[in-house]
Amino acid sequence: MRRQDKYILNGALIVGGATALIDILIQWLEHKDKGIDFTWESYNGKRTVKRSLIGATIGGGLGYAYYCYKISEEEKLPFNSDEYVKKILDRRTS
Repeated sequence: MRRQDKYILNGALIVGGATALIDILIQWLEHKDKGIDFTWESYNGKRTVKRSLIGATIGGGLGYAYYCYKISEEEKLPFNSDEYVKKILDRRTS
């Protein structure tokens, strides 16, 4: 998997999952405040899916922004081709 795709996917999964968990917690608290039992019948799954998709979209954007930041930081480092080739050869032999 390309590094760019990995950052985008990780951001989407982390933020989307966190958003889903937070929405479930919010729904539970809303039910508790109203004095209603929190069951599968009273749970609003569509709302959670909508909010988690929005969170995943934002997380993907944040992952891409973080990837661009990392690339710009790596561009500032000096490049030594001999060291790079040694790293690749060491990875293949181990």
